[in-house]
Amino acid sequence: QLVSPIALAACTRVDSCFAPWFVPSLGVSLQLTQLELRLCHHLEQLGTVPARKLHPFLPDRKLPQEQEFMVLGAPEPRVFLRQWSNGPRRCQDFSFSTQLV
Repeated sequence: QLVSPIALAACTRVDSCFAPWFVPSLGVSLQLTQLELRLCHHLEQLGTVPARKLHPFLPDRKLPQEQEFMVLGAPEPRVFLRQWSNGPRRCQDFSFSTQLV
């Protein structure tokens, strides 16, 4: 004799379990279009006395006050950070990917 689906569903018990350590405590993702780092000399910040190593030479003060000497560009940088602190799995991830131009 077969059991009807309604009778089978009536006698079935489903237990549920919630484990908070399965839920991530922190997850961050950041993606930018362009990231640039520009390094400059600010000549007005250096002072008025010339360096001893440049003793015979004197600056002519015709230089621009800011001299850019390096530009680092990173197109489409991606940063991802993940951290779990409680529970059996203690996980810390950090991911950074880009190209330097």
